[in-house]
Amino acid sequence: MNRPASFRAVKFLPLFAATAALLTGCETHYTKFTVTDAEGVRKATWISEGFYYLNDQGYKIRAVERTSGEPAPVTNHYPNGWKTIVVGPNIVHERVDKPEWLKELDAGHEPTTATYETHGTRRDWK
Repeated sequence: MNRPASFRAVKFLPLFAATAALLTGCETHYTKFTVTDAEGVRKATWISEGFYYLNDQGYKIRAVERTSGEPAPVTNHYPNGWKTIVVGPNIVHERVDKPEWLKELDAGHEPTTATYETHGTRRDWK
């Protein structure tokens, strides 16, 4: 015996309402990923926006900031996000606050930090 179509629509209405409430009420969260080698030396630090997913290769993220490791760290900012995969032998992730430069950008101010920073020069390499 077939039921009228209205019964099937009512069945999914609460699920639709719950999903809509979750999506509209969520605040974006930020996660910091620190990649180290087997000896514990930092190779890179990523800050991602939103959800991340673990797959066979590493963590799929939408990066907003990346700092490369030694000997001459470089920080890059991605205001529109950059879809990438974080890979490495050791990856630690932790929840962090929204980066200050991104808060300034969202408020309509020019960021006080550059979108490309170098923390050393080639002469510093050993």
